[in-house]
Amino acid sequence: MKNIKILLGLSIIIIAALMSFSFLSNPNATKDNNEKIAHGKYLVMTYGCAHCHTPKRMTDHGPVKDETLWLSGHNSKAPMPKMSPDIVALGLIASNMDHTARLGPWGISYSANITSDDTGIGLWTLDHFKRSMREGKHKGLENSRMVMPPMPWRDYVHMTDEDVESLYAYLQSTKPVKNVVPAFIPLDKL
Repeated sequence: MKNIKILLGLSIIIIAALMSFSFLSNPNATKDNNEKIAHGKYLVMTYGCAHCHTPKRMTDHGPVKDETLWLSGHNSKAPMPKMSPDIVALGLIASNMDHTARLGPWGISYSANITSDDTGIGLWTLDHFKRSMREGKHKGLENSRMVMPPMPWRDYVHMTDEDVESLYAYLQSTKPVKNVVPAFIPLDKL
């Protein structure tokens, strides 16, 4: 009986120690992740990601970012912009009023949904995100087409690993917005 009490007491001490270790290590992980998210948000705000990736609502002061659609890309519920390839023949590039659709020599590209929703980047791994940001691969897939302009991924290759990981952490922490963005249309298909 005495041995059982000693064994039980030791078991409780071991379990308590493991729980303490877990408790002590998790706050650091949470702190590190919170710091990454904060840095990622800073980068999103500094790089102006919302300028192209957030639909706008028109006001008497011009376009204002629609916070309810934060980083959700070209709004699939909005009417499709009417853009003529004749604009490209004139040597021009066109944009819709909220800067989520662009027409240029590549065709028409639509700003991607970069929220944490499955229709955005919610299912992406960090490797997908890195490949998209550093190699310009659509959806971060190795054998996919290139990311279309005006996404400045060629400038983002200079970001540090910490910056890319922080951006990813922030975007994965955003409110998910269900929005299936229209597919890119090559110029020869217009």
